[in-house]
Amino acid sequence: MKCRIHGNAPARENIDIKCAVLGKTIPVKRGKLDHSWTTIKHEKNEHVDGKKGRKGKKWNVSFKNPAVIRTDKSTRFVFISLPGSYVTANITWQ
Repeated sequence: MKCRIHGNAPARENIDIKCAVLGKTIPVKRGKLDHSWTTIKHEKNEHVDGKKGRKGKKWNVSFKNPAVIRTDKSTRFVFISLPGSYVTANITWQ
């Protein structure tokens, strides 16, 4: 998924959140995430260093869904590169 909606300049925080929302809602539309994720707003966003050999800093935007009973599955993490491209998303970043 490309989300370079701001040109070649480093993305601003609010644009990265918009990209992260796409990284959350597209899997809902494809049936890979429960519909309850649709209305969840971002909980926090932060710069993180790449883990496990991945280079560079990224935005990590997290979404916490109180409708998910299992606490280890209730937070979705969406990673956006500093220039603003979608990198990946998962449930168990920590």
